[in-house]
Amino acid sequence: MKKIYFLLFCSLFIGLDLKSQEYEEKISVETFAGSRVEGYKDGAALQARLRSPNGITVDTKGNIYFADSKNHCIRKVTTEGQVITIAGAGVPGNSTGIGTQSLLNWPSGVAVDKNGNVYIADYGNHCIKKLLPNGQLILLAGKGQPGYKDGKAEEALFNNPIGVYVDYTNNLYVIETKNHTVRKIDNEGIVTTIAGKGGIPGFKDGDSKQSRLDTPIGMCLDRYGNFYIVDGRNSAIRKLRADGYLETVLDSKFTSYQNLSGKNLMFIHNEGSGGGICSGPLDVFFIADGGAHCIFKVDIQKKEISLYAGTGVPGFKDHEIATQAQFNRPVDLCMDLQENLYISDIRNFIIRKVKYQKIKKESTEQHKIYLNLQVIHQETRKPISAPISIMQKGDEFRKEISVNGKESIELKKGTYFINIEIKGFMPYQSEVNIKNESKDLLIELIPIKKGATAVLSNIYFAPNSSSLTIDAIEGLNHLIQFLKDNPEVKIRISGHTDIGSTHEFNMQLSTARAKSVRDYIVQMGIPSNRIDWRGYGNTKPIADNTTPEGRQKNRRIEIEIIE
Repeated sequence: MKKIYFLLFCSLFIGLDLKSQEYEEKISVETFAGSRVEGYKDGAALQARLRSPNGITVDTKGNIYFADSKNHCIRKVTTEGQVITIAGAGVPGNSTGIGTQSLLNWPSGVAVDKNGNVYIADYGNHCIKKLLPNGQLILLAGKGQPGYKDGKAEEALFNNPIGVYVDYTNNLYVIETKNHTVRKIDNEGIVTTIAGKGGIPGFKDGDSKQSRLDTPIGMCLDRYGNFYIVDGRNSAIRKLRADGYLETVLDSKFTSYQNLSGKNLMFIHNEGSGGGICSGPLDVFFIADGGAHCIFKVDIQKKEISLYAGTGVPGFKDHEIATQAQFNRPVDLCMDLQENLYISDIRNFIIRKVKYQKIKKESTEQHKIYLNLQVIHQETRKPISAPISIMQKGDEFRKEISVNGKESIELKKGTYFINIEIKGFMPYQSEVNIKNESKDLLIELIPIKKGATAVLSNIYFAPNSSSLTIDAIEGLNHLIQFLKDNPEVKIRISGHTDIGSTHEFNMQLSTARAKSVRDYIVQMGIPSNRIDWRGYGNTKPIADNTTPEGRQKNRRIEIEIIE
């Protein structure tokens, strides 16, 4: 259900291969944790005993967390291959406390944030709990009794929360089977309903007040800030757009999609077990369908769904070819940095790993494409030697090079992020699209001084939203490094829009986006007194608003040195 690998994906350093490459994929299934003997036992992963592995997630270090519902606990598979219990005592109850001294009642969903906090949907206790890095389990929201009420976290009521998801600014999202809703717990501890109507099942697209769900059981977030929701009894995938509108993406027969799987959606929605869904690379997501006993891959751009793992027949079989393996009620899944999936195979009492390998093959392609870089001082126009970071959007390619005034780099077709950090100059960010021909790029570095400004081209938001997307992390981390390298600098972050919508909306949106950038930077350790923010709407365009290219340039984040 959860996916965090983009947070570290942007920090991978993979050497440049100057030869054009082709790839072939190898996908296999193996047992990752559990002995297939039902029980409750920690220890080496393949010797451990599980009873009902349910909600599952992965942290930025590669540790796997899952809810073992029938054992009433949260367990962790460490990177050293050990299963350990981190919350719950193995018996049902409701109490806070340290680790295994606390009590849970059929925990169903888990999520972990970048600081190592673990969030738990305590299904049977109708509440949300939080496990701190020091092992202390605390009550985050809910009173331990079923009901439906928004408001302050300590006063809110939930009814069988089955899943949780944490976004990149630590807002928490909860799905509830009995209330048929998606709820949000913001950083101020306020609970609001963002989809569905409490206690009223249905099937209706619309905004947050009009939309209806029936027993939602799974959820994930894409790179544009949209949620995809597994709507259990409606046997559908619903999309909660960043603007708050709920729409149907897939129905039980995948209407409007090319079904390459030979199977249809058959979600289970009982036993307090989820309907797993997680985002993959680019516009792809994966579904663990416990009713169909298989894993689906959905390509949104191609409008295709295919069988990714499993045969659709219940059973147990590991296999080097994923579509020949067998599962028995796979109910949730998550993805790690290497695009491996981890599956809660609830009736086999194990965690399965769908292993992804991308094998390079040499290509005979002769046509070469180059990015010709030139770096100069904006004021003196003299060449500058500078370290440059180049990363391809949607791929594992990343290269750190040093440009001595001019440099030509062989690349393949694609979109690339360019970043430069050099002492004494403003940070430089740009996005370059390499097509079939070589491209020239003149980079003008701006000296740091009061009033100096820089456009941050690599900061991305969901459409018509202030929610930062996964693709923004790279640019944000470079800005944070700039502020760390220049501790005396104070900046103003300004948000800008194109001419779309009304002046009032543009001002609100640009201000909210600037604040989102500021909040992320502060959360990552930069003192708040070094950062001002404001929005200018569409009042300061830098390009022609009558063209798509110009409007894209006008939708931007800038920084200005104010001290």
